[in-house]
Amino acid sequence: MTTPRKASSKASGRGVSAKPEAASTVETAVDPAPAPAVSSSGEEPAPGTPVPEAVTTEAVTTEAVATEAVATEAVATEVVAVGEPAPGVASPVEAAPAPEPLPLSSGAPVLEAARLLPDAFDALETSAAVLMDAGTRVQACCLTYLEHLGEETASLNRDLWACTDPAAAVSVQMEALGRMADRTWRTGVDLLAVASGTWEEAMKPVVASSSRWSQAALEGRPGIARP
Repeated sequence: MTTPRKASSKASGRGVSAKPEAASTVETAVDPAPAPAVSSSGEEPAPGTPVPEAVTTEAVTTEAVATEAVATEAVATEVVAVGEPAPGVASPVEAAPAPEPLPLSSGAPVLEAARLLPDAFDALETSAAVLMDAGTRVQACCLTYLEHLGEETASLNRDLWACTDPAAAVSVQMEALGRMADRTWRTGVDLLAVASGTWEEAMKPVVASSSRWSQAALEGRPGIARP
């Protein structure tokens, strides 16, 4: 019964307290364990389950750069495949044959056929001159006819005013109408003659030039000499 008291007295006599030793022992024995990881569902993992490592920002950036590089390489490969034909396959542009030049039977057909143009121009010029002359004659014939009608009308009016007998007035009027009809008939005949003669004269150089063109085409000659 006296032994514990002696031990305590000895401990107090030495000046060393037993309580700090006990506290240090407890602190050394108890090591704070890491907090268990909690899943997204809120449940704690079972004991012994490895805790996943945290993904750093540097790892995410490196993975994104690698993905972008792979996508860029794929796009470049596709562009090369579309723009350049496969080895051994000709390009559509190169495979299309070049257009063949038109065959020239007489060397320079345009320049050689131009030798016929002066002849055609001369024919057209001659025909135009004939038509202009015919127009002048038709104009003169029509003016003469109108002047004659004016004179006949004035003479008829004078004769009618001078007549006192109705029978005489009718006779004068019939004579004047007969002269007008005769003048009209002769004028029409003259115009018809001018038209027919003009058509024949105007078409002669054109027909001759067309015949020379046709003859040159049949013989295959590049040009003809002017008449």
